[in-house]
Amino acid sequence: MSGSSWWNRFGQEWATQGVTDDPTNAQADAGWAFIGQAPPTVEQFNSMFQWNDDKDNWLYGQIANVITDGGLALSETDLTLLLQALNKRQKVKLATNLTLFVDALNGNDTTADGSSGLPFRTVQAAITYAYGHVDPAGNGVIIQLKTPATYEPFSTDRNFGGPIFVQGDILNSRSYIIKNTNGTAVAASGASSLVIRGLSLEASGTDIAYGPAGVGCWAGSGAYLLYENIAFGPCSNRHMWISTGGNFYPYMRLGPTQIPTYSLYGNAPQHMLAVNAGNITIVNANITLTTTLTFSSAFAQADSGGYIQGWGSTTITQTAVGTRYIVSNNGVINNSGKGVNLFPGTIAGVTQTGGQYDA
Repeated sequence: MSGSSWWNRFGQEWATQGVTDDPTNAQADAGWAFIGQAPPTVEQFNSMFQWNDDKDNWLYGQIANVITDGGLALSETDLTLLLQALNKRQKVKLATNLTLFVDALNGNDTTADGSSGLPFRTVQAAITYAYGHVDPAGNGVIIQLKTPATYEPFSTDRNFGGPIFVQGDILNSRSYIIKNTNGTAVAASGASSLVIRGLSLEASGTDIAYGPAGVGCWAGSGAYLLYENIAFGPCSNRHMWISTGGNFYPYMRLGPTQIPTYSLYGNAPQHMLAVNAGNITIVNANITLTTTLTFSSAFAQADSGGYIQGWGSTTITQTAVGTRYIVSNNGVINNSGKGVNLFPGTIAGVTQTGGQYDA
């Protein structure tokens, strides 16, 4: 058979064009002894070889699936492929933080390994890589954006065992934009811990129930979304939506004396919404509106058990158009000592339906 070899017979079966005569279990147990002095028939030989091929092909299929799933090409001569594929599935246990690089302009999600020379193209690919290949052992993964550009949205959805940092430049957050044109720019859920640093968030989308609303950042399901020197741009729904036990909290890189800061440069119907046991903390924060912005619903809203706290030395610089706050349905805004005018706006805040505002 021209071109045939043991290698290319994997996945094929002997005597597919022939006739077989399968032995019984008792005959197979006895081997060729059951024939006595008579030579085995062609059909019996065909059955024996088909059985061997079927067993070999089952094993070959198992091994080949592991190798190809590991992104490797099958080879007749490379005897390390299975080992390589298994090693790729082993998680690297960290002794310190690991940095993975992402470059929206020059990265490649297919060929990347997260090094500076082979960066991912999307943040989501780097997060997926960390989930699948890294055992943090209490350490974190730092996803560093290499090139000032607009990057695709991303999310975390499980407890990684350590924090995941996504950072651009804390001194120039406007150069690293996370943008979604049909949904949420940054989302954290599943008790994950996500730290965003030196990024700008922009989002658009349809404002319908359970639809792809344009939200800058969302945290829920017990997740912690920590921030340092971020900026909120135009969002068609709201800049920040924290719900179902999610938390928005400052990342205190330098300890308790650090002043958490962020800025706003784009309009949104709401700046912040805490709902369904969501918690927003801007205590001792320095928040700057780079220009007069419009909030058609309210700057801040706490509803259905949501909680917003902005006491201490919190300051919000610049003016805004719209309602200062809405607190309702057992929501709480705790601005103790900061008064009813902490949040900017041209319309007085509203307390209704069991809401509580601690001025």
